[in-house]
Amino acid sequence: MPLRETAGQGRTFLALIYAGMAIALLYDLATPALNSRSFFAHLIADLLLCAAGAALCLAALHITGCGQLRLYMPLPLILGAAIYRLGLRALFSLPIKILRQNRSLPNRSE
Repeated sequence: MPLRETAGQGRTFLALIYAGMAIALLYDLATPALNSRSFFAHLIADLLLCAAGAALCLAALHITGCGQLRLYMPLPLILGAAIYRLGLRALFSLPIKILRQNRSLPNRSE
C-alpha cells in the first residue's frame, strides 16, 4: 500500500498545480467584487473564493485518489498560483491590451 501512495504523488502534485492556477484565475475574476467599497460584497467574494479553493483542492485529491492530506500539498497550490500570476496572466492580458489600443485609435480612413 505505501508504494502505491508514493507512485500517485506526482499526479496529485500536478493536479494541485492546476488547482492553484484555477484558484488564481478565480481570484482575478473576483477582483471587481474585492475592490468594491461595500463590506458585504467583499466578505461574500472572500467566502466564495475560499469555498471554491477548498472545493478545487478536494476535487484534485479525490480525482487523483490520494485521499489523505500531505505536508507538500500547499507547495503545488502556491506554484500553480505563481505560474498563473507570472506567466499565464500576462499571456491572457496581452490580447486584451492590443484590442483596447486598437479600439482607442482614431479612424484614419477619412
